[in-house]
Order: sequence, then C-alpha cells, then structure tokens
Amino acid sequence: MKDYILHILRYFALFKHPLTPSELHLFLNTATTFEQLQMEIEVLREEGEIVFHNGYLQRSKDENFSVLRDQKEKRALEMIEGSSIYTRIISKFPFVRSVLISGSLSKLSAGPNADLDFFIVTAKDRLWTCRTLLHLFKKLTFITGHQNFFCMNYFVDETHLSLPFESFYTALELQTLIPVYGKTIYNRLKIENNWTSQYLPNHTGEPLVKATEVITKSWIKGFIEMVLNLVFPKLINHWLMHLTDWKWRRKFSSLKLSEEEYDQAMLTRVDISKNHPHNFEKKVLEAMADSDSLKQNVYV
Repeated sequence: MKDYILHILRYFALFKHPLTPSELHLFLNTATTFEQLQMEIEVLREEGEIVFHNGYLQRSKDENFSVLRDQKEKRALEMIEGSSIYTRIISKFPFVRSVLISGSLSKLSAGPNADLDFFIVTAKDRLWTCRTLLHLFKKLTFITGHQNFFCMNYFVDETHLSLPFESFYTALELQTLIPVYGKTIYNRLKIENNWTSQYLPNHTGEPLVKATEVITKSWIKGFIEMVLNLVFPKLINHWLMHLTDWKWRRKFSSLKLSEEEYDQAMLTRVDISKNHPHNFEKKVLEAMADSDSLKQNVYV
C-alpha cells in the first residue's frame, strides 16, 4: 500500500499538483477502502514520507505546492465553465458525435498557458474527413489568437471506442474526461474501456467536475454531411489519413522516433488519430519508472 500511495503522489508531483485524500483514493492503483487509506496516510506522515498541507497530500515539503494547486484549480474551473462556446463551435462541424475535455484541464490543473484540450469522437469511417475540416478551421484561429482553445489531439471513430494502449496513464486520461457534447457516446466509451478498473479500482467513473453539456441541432451540419457522403466518402477519408501521416513523418523526422515510438505518439489508423509528437506519455512513464509492476504499458 505504501508503494502505491507514493507512486500516485510521485506521478502528480511531476506537475506540482498535490492531491486531496479523496483524490488519492480515486487514483490509487490498488483496491482499498477510504478508511484503510487514511490509516496508511497517517503512518506515512509519521514516517515523514509525505506531508499534509492545506488539505493536500504531497511528497515535497514545499508549501508553495498547495498555493499553486489552488491557483491552477481555480483557473481550470474558469476555463471549463467558459468552454461551452468552443465546444458549440466544434460540435457543429460535420461528423462530430461527441466532444470531451481532456488533458491537464480535466484534472483541474491549468497553468498560466494552459490549453483547452479536446478528445473527439467522430462518425463511422469519417474520422479523417472530420479531423481535416476541424484543423483547417484551427489554422484560422491563429489569426485571432484563439488557437489554444481548440487543441484537438485525439480522435476516435464511434464504432471503435476501445483504445489500443492499456496503461495507468491511459486509464487516468479516460476516467478524468469531462463530457461536454454527446454524453451518450461518452457513456459507451467508458463501457468499452472498462479495463481501466484494473488500474483505477477505486474510481467511481465520474469526472472530477461536471460541465454544462452543449446540445446542438443543426440542419446545416446534416446537409453538409449528406453532401460529403455523396462523393466517395471512404476513399477520401483514407486518402486524408495517408496524406496526414506522410506530412507528420516529414515534419517530425528530426525527432528520430522508432516505429514503436511513432505509433505511440502519432497513432494513425482509419479509426483513431493521436497527435502527441513529443510523446508526453512516454516521458511520464519513464519519469515514473520505479517498479515494473506499477508501470505496465501493453499494446494490444
């Protein structure tokens, strides 16, 4: 139990983000009651392994951690509250079926330059068409300086919701997603990735905070989808996938990623798109490398 507690606190210490006891319980890698966890926390505090400051648990004795945590949480809540305008824009694009807030924001940790990260579910066999249209629009947002509010780095097809990388990192990302459009599909996403309970057995399945769900009905969106479905839609979708993959391989060739690393950072399939060229997941897992039993990362 001690190792598991320190593992989670070490993970969040990478972001200078101490946890409340209830958050620690949610993110713990092993099943336990909250009462049992509290007893273990007291033992670790007496041994000087962890510090309880301003309601937060942390390994560092730096008191500024709790101040930073409060500031980042306040900023995150404000960004989530104001996200509906951006969600509404994304939801009106052809073939968008669900929009979820992801990244550091979904963990209530928003630094001064935090992005508004979105996880997007698309219609069947239209992922790359949808992604291309959204990213063409994003290029226009640079003109007005709003590009940080449209960070769309993860797309999945509504008929292939089971994610290919099973790890603590991915489980945490999934369990903290905040649905803001298309909650029915969000519920299916959680069901089809029920393997997350192996990594987060105490998690309730609910996001850390709820956001107002955007509900849009646009005949224009339906009309555009109908038109796009008339002209070799699957062929165009595949062509856009290969074109994007070719561009990424040229653009990020200087990173010298192996095929395995490229697949983890820039996953490119007809039913999934992941665009994290600096492979933040790999960096986090390496930083957390402490025990093979705690850092499983299985590709299926």
